[in-house]
Amino acid sequence: MIMYQSYSELEKTITILESLIETYQKESANIDKYICLQQNRLEELKQEKTKLTKEFSETEGKLNKVFYYRIIKGLTQEKTAEKLGMSTRQIQRIEKNIKKLSSDVVMSC
Repeated sequence: MIMYQSYSELEKTITILESLIETYQKESANIDKYICLQQNRLEELKQEKTKLTKEFSETEGKLNKVFYYRIIKGLTQEKTAEKLGMSTRQIQRIEKNIKKLSSDVVMSC
């Protein structure tokens, strides 16, 4: 048995707890909606990643291959150079072009 100093204190505590529970239930519904939205967004991003991975893995050209290995696969410049039979310096130059191209695209939007 929980002891209270007075009956009114007990009533007050009950009212507070009921209010808290109601608030938590409302927040829970909002959290569930937010989680659902985030799960949908995550699924969209995973699909986009799969699509990009497939497209870049099948493309030709040094620029696309460098982008694929460096950005999508996450390889170092050295590993990318090995895979493509190039020097690290060549990879650096191609990456410089990729950055220039991406900044040009952003500027044109």
